[in-house]
Amino acid sequence: MEEYRSHAHSVSSCKYHFVWCLKYRHPVLNVVEEDVRELFSETADHFGHEILALEIADDHVHLFVQT
Repeated sequence: MEEYRSHAHSVSSCKYHFVWCLKYRHPVLNVVEEDVRELFSETADHFGHEILALEIADDHVHLFVQT
């Protein structure tokens, strides 16, 4: 069953898939992986979003979020 969010005047189920790649795809994200995870988590909590999946590779990030 699909989970819907209820707002003042609407009901919605919005999900977004974001992919961030470094400009030259240098493998540096493994060095700051914990900081990146914490930053995404804090930002999602601040705006009331739910992170459904977060995968961090050496040179790119996949984020699947529900608003």
